[in-house]
Amino acid sequence: MNDDTAPVFTTNPKVSTSATTTSDVGTYPITLEGGEATNYIVNYEPGTLTVEKAPQSITWSQNLSKEFVIGEEVTLSARASSGLTVSYTTSDETIAVVEQNGSRARLRCLEEGEVVITATQEGDRNRLAATPVSKTIRVKASTGFSSTSIEGLAIYPNPATTHMNIQAEGGIKRVLLHSLAGTLLMDEDGHDEATHRLDLTRLPQGTYLLTVETSAGVCTERIVKE
Repeated sequence: MNDDTAPVFTTNPKVSTSATTTSDVGTYPITLEGGEATNYIVNYEPGTLTVEKAPQSITWSQNLSKEFVIGEEVTLSARASSGLTVSYTTSDETIAVVEQNGSRARLRCLEEGEVVITATQEGDRNRLAATPVSKTIRVKASTGFSSTSIEGLAIYPNPATTHMNIQAEGGIKRVLLHSLAGTLLMDEDGHDEATHRLDLTRLPQGTYLLTVETSAGVCTERIVKE
């Protein structure tokens, strides 16, 4: 009143709130107390501090413009500014699938064609969902992943009913079997032996992807369980 200013306070009021720089989204009371001023009676009107969700974004600088080949795998490296885990989806899982374990994601190419891979981060209680980022992947066939490209490698019979035999002159290091959707069904050590017998008795009838790692290279073949 009467052009009085802040110096009329003999004791300044204290302002406080229960919120901190790490508080979750929500509302927090703002309280005042302790102020005294000459010729004034001090009344307090409490306030409210509102903490809202923070925005986030996805950065995916990885160059995926090259053509990939059937059987090839690539680690996906999109990052969210929040540090939260990025998830991936594909527009066609018959062409390529994503295998994800926590923050680690790997793309496996299955068929010739073009597929869109989309990176998303849905947010959490304190962060908004990020705008999705997509990349187009092109997959082609390559004799580099054919059994004929590894000399001395034989996979038979194919189709098979109960067992499949694998032979490799240089020794078999590892044998993996995936579903067409990319799910790992078998992972067996070849122990560098020249032969390996794969038991298919527990598998339902269908088509699978067999990957054989030898001293001469890696081969991925379609196999059929009858």
